[in-house]
Amino acid sequence: MKKLIPLSLFILVSCINPQSYENKAKIVDSMATAVTNENKDIPFVEAKDLMVQMQQKSYTAILVDARSQLEQATSMIPGAVPKHIFEENKRNFRDKEIITYCTIGGRSSAYSRELMAQGFKSTSLKGGVLAWAQEKGSFTLEGKDTKKVHFLNDAWNILPEEYEGVSP
Repeated sequence: MKKLIPLSLFILVSCINPQSYENKAKIVDSMATAVTNENKDIPFVEAKDLMVQMQQKSYTAILVDARSQLEQATSMIPGAVPKHIFEENKRNFRDKEIITYCTIGGRSSAYSRELMAQGFKSTSLKGGVLAWAQEKGSFTLEGKDTKKVHFLNDAWNILPEEYEGVSP
């Protein structure tokens, strides 16, 4: 059943023209809630709460981008580490909270589960980059601000007006 909901979400989203979405924030929230309901064993953090945490001097979590390198090559949340780089160095971060993210939360939930099984404290960003953008979060590319976010296809482009979806 856990695989059925993300697959059905993908099929649903793939059949819809994202430019016709009237309330993108509600769609993102609904999709994110479906992912969290299917992954009740994973702790999640809301985008707005993570933004507040990241502003605190006491913030020491490691933010890991679980998306593909192709997606990361367009933009990442500031301060995030690509999954493949984290994997090479993860033994150095056993005492840190690891916060994972992807597009909506499916891949990052699976990665958080994997990290938890290895003894890490891991949380997933509810709604991923889609929720981050809905909260007006920033993205960077090579240290510069950008409003571009990569998606595997246009159907996932459920971004607010001021952001630009990029797909193959």
